Amino acid sequence: LEPKEVVIPFHKVRHLGPEDFVKVLVHEMGASGIVCGENYRFGYQAAGDANLLRELGSKYDVPVEVVELVEVEGRDGEEKSISSSQIARFMAEGRMSLVSEMLGRHYRLVAGCGEGEGTTSNSDAVVRLPLECFRNMVPGPGTYPVSMTTSSDETTTRGGEGQACPGTARVGEADLVLECDRRLVLDREALLCIDFV
Repeated sequence: LEPKEVVIPFHKVRHLGPEDFVKVLVHEMGASGIVCGENYRFGYQAAGDANLLRELGSKYDVPVEVVELVEVEGRDGEEKSISSSQIARFMAEGRMSLVSEMLGRHYRLVAGCGEGEGTTSNSDAVVRLPLECFRNMVPGPGTYPVSMTTSSDETTTRGGEGQACPGTARVGEADLVLECDRRLVLDREALLCIDFV
């Protein structure tokens, strides 16, 4: 199942009440299911909550899954709720150790290998990929330690199939440059999995 991204400019929906917003999701965007956190608010002036979304989902025959908040122990020993917007902000700022702490694992970036240009120099490998080829959010500009593997199937990217190759990822404004300790063999049909370590 290939994810599909549909974008509606915020100014076109910001004035909508909760029910009208759900109508847009279902009728204009073609949503076949909705997932939200238990603290989710939506509609004009955040008038709707997760319980109302469940009710509207039933009314419009769209399944709604409400996910419990995830909490981690902070550096001060207190339990803290994690939010996707918080993780996205830390990623944009390049604070990958905090992202890993919140996720409970290293962040994995996934790209189709056939979508970039790879070059090699001496015994080192350098792979340049345009940011558009990534299937999930790319961290903000910076240089990061990474470990790279390949996988032939989107469903198996968690473990990766190839031997891990340590290296460095340099994220720029338009592309990501990977430098590996050895030549990275990329099958054009495979997925490149980059763990930020």
